[in-house]
Amino acid sequence: LAASSSNCSDTGNTANMLAPSPSMVASSEPGGSASLETFGAGRGKGHGNIGTPSSAIEPTLVGDYNADGIISWGDAISFDISTTETWNQVSLVCSQNGSVVLGAVRTPTASYPITLSSQVWQSGAADCVATLDQFNGTKVNTLASVSFAAGA
Repeated sequence: LAASSSNCSDTGNTANMLAPSPSMVASSEPGGSASLETFGAGRGKGHGNIGTPSSAIEPTLVGDYNADGIISWGDAISFDISTTETWNQVSLVCSQNGSVVLGAVRTPTASYPITLSSQVWQSGAADCVATLDQFNGTKVNTLASVSFAAGA
């Protein structure tokens, strides 16, 4: 087992960051908060938080486009990761009215901030989910996940 605490972001500063790929997004509504799910070692997705969790993921605002202090469209985010497990990627999916408007993946060797916008996501709020994943052969184990709303 490997222990680590990292931050995934799209900035040039690579200290304390884990490398992601395309674009990842995270956000929270004004006055709202992110919903964090953690999973105990060996329990897998869907079993909830039983005992002491071994993994956690939390969105972090690294570039505040509208200077309101809240994760919103156009902002840049990264993820703080805490785990005792070996992990392979952070996946981010943001949707508006059930349609995916942003998808991004980051790996331990490619971490940089994710800008919360895309050709499809030109404005407005979105619901986002980020997962911390571990590959085991052809199986993907979710170590932790977080749901949050990105403001408009």
